[in-house]
Amino acid sequence: MYTVGVDEAKIHFYGLLKRVAQGEWITITQNGQPVAVLQAPDLVPGKNVAEVIQALKDFPVSPPVEQEVVREMIEAGRD
Repeated sequence: MYTVGVDEAKIHFYGLLKRVAQGEWITITQNGQPVAVLQAPDLVPGKNVAEVIQALKDFPVSPPVEQEVVREMIEAGRD
């Protein structure tokens, strides 16, 4: 795995994408700490991108909470 600082990554982004397309993983660091990993989408462990997007679309959404219920919860928290 290749490691590159964020400033260098900005300058050489196109070249980094070429390396990723060839199967390489690239870690981007900021102040010496890893902040991101570039990798080809088909190399993401477990699921492909289409499956992840579909799972997000299928994720159940909670019904909205009525404003009065929120007020009651706030008041209950103040006791």
